[in-house]
Amino acid sequence: MDPGNLNYPPFSVVFGSNTDVVTYKRVVKNVGGSADAVYQVKVTAPPNVEINVSPNKLVFSARNTTLFYEVTFSSAGGLEGSVGVKSHEFRSIEWSNGDHLVRSPIAARWLQGSMDTPLYESAIGVLIRLLLCTK
Repeated sequence: MDPGNLNYPPFSVVFGSNTDVVTYKRVVKNVGGSADAVYQVKVTAPPNVEINVSPNKLVFSARNTTLFYEVTFSSAGGLEGSVGVKSHEFRSIEWSNGDHLVRSPIAARWLQGSMDTPLYESAIGVLIRLLLCTK
């Protein structure tokens, strides 16, 4: 299983020589006090990454309602060694209903020579570092 599909709040995105687009799905549940809650997404994308969140609004009609959303990350460059570009970047996706804010950190990484290092090992390493840094 790809570690990015574990339904944890953070996103670990690894772009390799053959991977320019990464898509993850998430399941969320309304556990708040308000039965009718509407959360709007705000995306702060890492440099050289385009992010599309669908849907961009989550409308909960009752408590304990489960909804799904999908995030597509597209690389717009970013290989290490390019002028002004790092091999890894961090930003976030935020969902807010005006009273509550739910933040999902993003760690994006570009690999050169990804044939030498399996993609899933690199993704796990980025996810572990991200989880350790957010505690």
